[in-house]
Amino acid sequence: EIIGKWFGDFVSQKSKEIFIEKFPIFKKEGQLHCEVEMLHKNGSTLSIAFEGKIGNDNEGAFKQTHCILQDVTEQRKAEEALNISEVRYRRLFETAKDGIIILDADTGKILDVNPFLIDMLGYKKEEFIEKNIWDIGSLKDILASRENFFELQKEEYIRYEDLPLQAADGRTINVEFVSNVYLVNNKKVVQCNIRDISDRKKAESALFESESKYSNYIENAPDGVFVIDSKGRYIEVNRAASKITGYSKEELLEMNILDLTDEEFIDDCTMYFEELINTGSTSATLKYKRKDGLRRWWIINAVKISNERFIGFSSDITDRKEAEDSLFYLIYHDYLTGLYNRKYFDESIIRLDKEKYFPLSILIADINGVRLINDAFGYSEGDNLLRDTSKILQNRCHPGDVIARVGGDDFAILMPNTNNDEAYERLNGIINAFEEYNKNKKNRLYEINLSVGYATKSGPDEFIAETVKAADDYLRTRKLLNSKSYHNALIASMLTTVYEKSEETEEHSKRIAVLCMKIGEKLKLPQKNLGELELFSMLHDIGKVVIDDGILKKPGKLTDEEWVIMKTHSEVGYRITKSSADLETISEYILTHHERWDGRGYPNGLMGEDIPLLSRILAVSDSYDAMTEDRVYRKKMSDEEAIKEILLNSGTQFDPQVVSAFEKIIMEQNK
Repeated sequence: EIIGKWFGDFVSQKSKEIFIEKFPIFKKEGQLHCEVEMLHKNGSTLSIAFEGKIGNDNEGAFKQTHCILQDVTEQRKAEEALNISEVRYRRLFETAKDGIIILDADTGKILDVNPFLIDMLGYKKEEFIEKNIWDIGSLKDILASRENFFELQKEEYIRYEDLPLQAADGRTINVEFVSNVYLVNNKKVVQCNIRDISDRKKAESALFESESKYSNYIENAPDGVFVIDSKGRYIEVNRAASKITGYSKEELLEMNILDLTDEEFIDDCTMYFEELINTGSTSATLKYKRKDGLRRWWIINAVKISNERFIGFSSDITDRKEAEDSLFYLIYHDYLTGLYNRKYFDESIIRLDKEKYFPLSILIADINGVRLINDAFGYSEGDNLLRDTSKILQNRCHPGDVIARVGGDDFAILMPNTNNDEAYERLNGIINAFEEYNKNKKNRLYEINLSVGYATKSGPDEFIAETVKAADDYLRTRKLLNSKSYHNALIASMLTTVYEKSEETEEHSKRIAVLCMKIGEKLKLPQKNLGELELFSMLHDIGKVVIDDGILKKPGKLTDEEWVIMKTHSEVGYRITKSSADLETISEYILTHHERWDGRGYPNGLMGEDIPLLSRILAVSDSYDAMTEDRVYRKKMSDEEAIKEILLNSGTQFDPQVVSAFEKIIMEQNK
């Protein structure tokens, strides 16, 4: 479909015209670097970085071009998203109704100021940029020395209630000054918000001088002004307060501060009011409820004016709060599912990696076959698959959990104060929820097939990175055993060959796996080892793929030569699994699963605890299942006879600890 075609057939019309225009230059200069829009076979358009060089023959004549094409579509999308985010931030910065200064947190140099601050103070922007904040004339009273700036670096948050600034025309402006330190591209900056409170300060001064003077200001102030008593009851309000809340003055004078506070913020409002009573001032950002039922945000600054009276100034900041929330949402949420994204998840791991959240469990889920659904039904159906998956996972979360989409088809859940057993129950609940979804799929085009892994950090001595890796390792093991997983295809084909060549059956492997898992759980193996044990149980005889059928199915006793060949299957299985990155972790168990506790096994004659524990577990399970099934060379034993034989060989062929766990499981089953 490609060979012999013209390159221009695979690019958009716009890129085709550019390419035709640049090709003569390409031939002349011998190389070309550009970006083109290429057309994918499925109809989508890709952004491609094109790097070409001219190949010449011995006489230097043009012969052919050598081109390298790199898909940069996702990079361009990321750059576009970043540009959008930066434009939104810049718009907020440029249109804010507070003065804003951005400082280098290490040096104190001013990096940027917004138009509102320039208008407020009357200085030019050039008089601020690259100057130290303590060197700017109008700001000397804010941070009068380097020592104060270093205090800001230490505290990372400083607020000045009332500071005088001198404008360019000599006027003194009273401002409220708040500064925060945060990271931008791994570099600390300081953001200083400066609000002109000159009018408010004049009003406060007038109120403190005489109660007779403040009534007129209260009535005409642009902000909502409330006078309350020590019980929180309104005793005076202005017109702006009525406009903000939707209640008439008469209605407000029959209410108290809690009547206007959103139910979610009652406790916060009570705390701030107690602070006002105890200290004489407070500042709070709360959600309030209007008479028409709308919930909005306001900021309240209140001071004590007498033993029984307090005055508060309220400004509606809903628009600003929503802009901040929108920016936060864009930074920390996945656009498709609405879940948290990888950035938030990684930060949450650090936040929750503390003793009060232990045991901390991590669950990782991976959808199998997303690419197939995208190819078969289109990306919109693939998006629906991701949305459905996120909803089901979200419904299985508990309060306090953090659920995120951490990759294209990968999800993760942080579960604080959840031990290993509880996490395992949660995992099974998730699997059951998806099975129920698939049963009731009706008109849907596909089933959702999920591989899930988990691990638990029990205490501070464990590293969270190891817990994440353990969950991921368990997930990889589950994917290998998942019949609908791409990773299972090779394993399934090899096992099919084993089942066809010998008397081994899939049912035999599954029974051994179930019994091994029960013994492993009885011995309280870590989840990582349980996952390896299940995979090892299914694949322990994989080396028999190379053994001759005549030996595997021989009804009588094997000759010495045949027995030597038969015993090589554990080493062959070791080499097969050792060569696969996905199976390497179980290769040592496959090599040693015919070793004996007394050292008389093969291939290396290992003894006792030198034999890996998982191999010792399989030895008991495999022997029990083999004895209770018919073989071409003998009839099966009864369960009682097989159990007696296992117990009889405890301490010789089998590990006594494993036999003890096996015996307890059998006794529990027979109750």
